[in-house]
Amino acid sequence: MESAELWLTPLLLVPGVALLVMSTSSRFANVHSEIHDLANHKHEEDIQQLAENLDKRSVIFRNALVSLYLSITFLAIASLAGGIAVIWKGNIFYLVMGLSCLGIMCLVFASLELIRESMLTLEVIKQHCKQIEKH
Repeated sequence: MESAELWLTPLLLVPGVALLVMSTSSRFANVHSEIHDLANHKHEEDIQQLAENLDKRSVIFRNALVSLYLSITFLAIASLAGGIAVIWKGNIFYLVMGLSCLGIMCLVFASLELIRESMLTLEVIKQHCKQIEKH
């Protein structure tokens, strides 16, 4: 691997991960708003199941966000290590690749968590529809 590729390759993934962070943060904020709305209607029926699902969604979002932040951290450290290796003419190829792989593994975990959350969101939507039908 050429010296420029060593430190640039991990950085190429960061903008995509950053977009996932932005969209996930926005969706997490929506869950927060839903919880506040639910707190104002706690006397209604079927609120308990909705609250439980919102709680599960918030945990999944937290896990995904932490994993995305770790992904960016590992990719940035891999790039930094590659840059230092280029300057000092050291050979830390395996360190850079290992950190890049950790970053990618965190990205995969976050993606799986977001898939889980999407499936749970469907359950929340169905519960909302049932509540609307009752009224």
